[in-house]
Amino acid sequence: MRQHGFTLVELLIVVVIIGLLIIICIPLLKEVKVVTQEKSAWATLRRVAAAEATYFTRNGHQGYTTLDELEDLGYLDTRFDSGTATYNGYMFYAEIETRTFKIWARPVEHPDEPAFYLNESLAIYFEDGSPVPLH
Repeated sequence: MRQHGFTLVELLIVVVIIGLLIIICIPLLKEVKVVTQEKSAWATLRRVAAAEATYFTRNGHQGYTTLDELEDLGYLDTRFDSGTATYNGYMFYAEIETRTFKIWARPVEHPDEPAFYLNESLAIYFEDGSPVPLH
């Protein structure tokens, strides 16, 4: 009389197959996380640039200002109250001059990934100055 259930060999095969799927999927999930954080950083750079442009326009084209002042004025959220912000795997900070600015995004969790910046031209560039292909 045959008993109902699975044999030990059948269970081991299922465990091996699940293990192989996990081994294949984990690197893909990490890559998706990195790409998602990068796209989020691009959006944050654009939001900060919009805040700088708004400040520039509302202040009679006199110049740009720091991230903490933009936060004080309500153009940015409280994450920027110290003049920098770290979230979504990136640290954001600014290099401000009277007529120009660069807003930087440097990876924190994955330092081997490239840093990039956005300037008053509103284009995003890699640290070496080459444009980021936005797709």
